[in-house]
Amino acid sequence: MQLSDETRKNLIEERSKINALLGNEATVECALGRPVLVTTNQRGVFFGYADDTSGDPIVLLNAHNCIYWHKSIGGFAGLATIGPNDQCRIGARVSQIELRGICSVSEVESVAAKAWESASCVS
Repeated sequence: MQLSDETRKNLIEERSKINALLGNEATVECALGRPVLVTTNQRGVFFGYADDTSGDPIVLLNAHNCIYWHKSIGGFAGLATIGPNDQCRIGARVSQIELRGICSVSEVESVAAKAWESASCVS
């Protein structure tokens, strides 16, 4: 089932309110899927949320691409572990993207997901 952007936004806001009341760490995973970092055979590096990463293509929601990462990140695996910093160049967010030619799918740590969500996009 595809959720509209407005519905997805409302679910995220409601989940954040519930987590705040329960004292839990806020997460957008419940509405969008699990946070993943996907690399492609065209050297693309994408962060987003997915329910199913078992095949090719993979659909990511709320996705960004990493245009450049600084050496302090430690390669693309560092983008999944600690996320981008202010020296990285992150592309604009798209609500949904279908990626083909998948090379790898990495689980993204919660601290890295927060860094991705707060990263400034290049202009």
